[in-house]
Amino acid sequence: MYLIQHLRCGPRQSKIQSEAFQYADDLTLIVARKSYTQCIEDMLSDVSAIQHWMKNHDMEIHPRKSYFKWYSRKKLAYEPKPNDPKMFGTAVPASEGLRFFGVFLDLKLEYQRLYQKLLNTEHQMARLAHFRLLPKSKRLYYVGVIQSLLRYSAPVLSPTKAEMAKLTSLCKRTLCRASSAFKNCSVTKLYSALNLNKPETVIKEA
Repeated sequence: MYLIQHLRCGPRQSKIQSEAFQYADDLTLIVARKSYTQCIEDMLSDVSAIQHWMKNHDMEIHPRKSYFKWYSRKKLAYEPKPNDPKMFGTAVPASEGLRFFGVFLDLKLEYQRLYQKLLNTEHQMARLAHFRLLPKSKRLYYVGVIQSLLRYSAPVLSPTKAEMAKLTSLCKRTLCRASSAFKNCSVTKLYSALNLNKPETVIKEA
């Protein structure tokens, strides 16, 4: 824990710009900037400052045991994504699933994985039709799975209008299977009759 205190209260040249969190020998840096490039530059600058401190205490950072995760509410198409950053000449791999002090931040937070998960749920709902479950049980399944996935994704999910329309359509199909409603029924009337919030409302309120 001495490292954190040194970075926060030590000499000016050793202070870092990132938010640093430490638990035992695990160190996490969080950098928030307006561009991917600036994030990488500031992060590597902070890593160099930390490495300097560690060398003075006969320790070092192991690049191959390090990894990074990139999150953004903007589409990466607006800014070409550079190659993975290098730490002391060694590439640092991107992580598809990141555990941050016991909390898993994974690809369910991203639109495409969320859509695929919801699509799988619709297929499961179709198979449940053979078991003659009560509509109430199917509604509970919808609330427990579909709405839970939407809430889980909400903090970083920023879908376009087209993506939101696609999500709404998929959720409607699943709910029609759960309630035996006609597929051409109104979305607003369907959710109102079942006393449920529409997907966009679930995401906004999460």
